[in-house]
Amino acid sequence: MNGLPPINARKIHEILSKLKSFPEINKYYGDWLAKALNEPEPRTYPIIKQFLTSNWDYLALLEQVLTETSVVKGFPTIIKHSKNKSEFYDEFSILKLGRILRNRSHVFEFLPQAGQPQPDLKAKIWGKEVFFEVKHIRDIEEASNSLFDYFNEYPSRVIVSIQLDNAVTMSQVEECIKKIRESIEGKKDDDFPQHLPLSYANIEIRLSRPRSRTPIIVSKGPEIIPFERTKFKIGVTFQEALEQFNSIPLDSPCFIVYDVDNWKIDFEDLGSVLYGNAVTDLSLITLELQKTLYSSKEENREVHDKQIVWALARGFWEVLRNNVLIPEFSYSYQDGLFFTDKSSEINGVIAFGHNEQKLFPNPFVKDERLVKYSELRRFFPT
Repeated sequence: MNGLPPINARKIHEILSKLKSFPEINKYYGDWLAKALNEPEPRTYPIIKQFLTSNWDYLALLEQVLTETSVVKGFPTIIKHSKNKSEFYDEFSILKLGRILRNRSHVFEFLPQAGQPQPDLKAKIWGKEVFFEVKHIRDIEEASNSLFDYFNEYPSRVIVSIQLDNAVTMSQVEECIKKIRESIEGKKDDDFPQHLPLSYANIEIRLSRPRSRTPIIVSKGPEIIPFERTKFKIGVTFQEALEQFNSIPLDSPCFIVYDVDNWKIDFEDLGSVLYGNAVTDLSLITLELQKTLYSSKEENREVHDKQIVWALARGFWEVLRNNVLIPEFSYSYQDGLFFTDKSSEINGVIAFGHNEQKLFPNPFVKDERLVKYSELRRFFPT
């Protein structure tokens, strides 16, 4: 794997020795890690990678999160799932949200993921059962691991170099694999090299020698993620998350939670994805129009979108104003995710990462799940 030292007997001994400095990690992962270190490609395991890169801050955070959430109902199941390297980051994100809720003195439990879809956590807040579905935004490291895992068992006579965007969806990773296979299988030596330019990746396939696996070299593309790609990526995971609330009682508040620790995304951009793109246009605004929009009377609904007026009447004026959904000196295209039909199932989106936490309230949540904005603000910073 790119830039990582090889695993030999000396390195295994070194990692297991350092593991003793993290008693909680050793307690829950020690035996499993000792076994994983002797597998054919142990560097693809997330925890092992943190030791190989001396990422002590990450390991210290994992240690702390394990310490603070180990007594919570459902914790053993989270640990069990996290030992699957493709699920580790998702499960760690769930534990991190658990730590946040515990620090806010909320009683909660982790929910088992078996059978019909259901959210990841359930807490007792506002005298109600409140549900949370956690989404971890995948970064280039996880995408790389998926590619390494697949092509490590794929014999060929080529070497593949891929420049990936900093954040890609799993469907894009699967498309990468499909495109690479199509470019290799049934091809003659004269067909190489091949270049595959995709919107999120540049792929080069060069002829080498026959091997039992296909070497993959992954590098990062531009650090800045174009807004439209950010919107697409959030949109895909948003719809996936909404499906988890299908069986939840109608009067139970629900939240989608994004762990963005490993993804370079501005919370302002996330707000634009949820509420819509703000566009300045002074010529559209008049004093009379502003006065009309702040009213929730039935006859004024022809002046502005019914959803906006409905949200105003239910106490979300500040949310609408802060996200320029009410015209003052600007207006918003109503293309945000909160305007989609099924989004009325959730009370909002919570994002945490980069030492920040923020709640984006959904002003269009259905009446049965409505929580007053003042209560939302006390629960989480907005």
